[in-house]
Amino acid sequence: MTVAREDCEKHTKVMTEKIDKLKDKLVGFEIGITKTLAEMPKNLADEFDGRYADKKTEKTVDKVVWLVLSAFVISILGFILK
Repeated sequence: MTVAREDCEKHTKVMTEKIDKLKDKLVGFEIGITKTLAEMPKNLADEFDGRYADKKTEKTVDKVVWLVLSAFVISILGFILK
């Protein structure tokens, strides 16, 4: 079986066009993935902040816990020293 030169050139042109289209799609896909990965840390931080208490509430709770522990230790020391 022989292939005419025109047919070969025609198929080469079609293949080149298809490869170029595929390359353009891959570049667009790559940009989308890069953008998504770059936004991921911020999205995760926002999600965690929404799921758990905000920083101000955490600090307030920590202060109350230390206040209660301090009062407990002082009351024990007062009992011992009496």
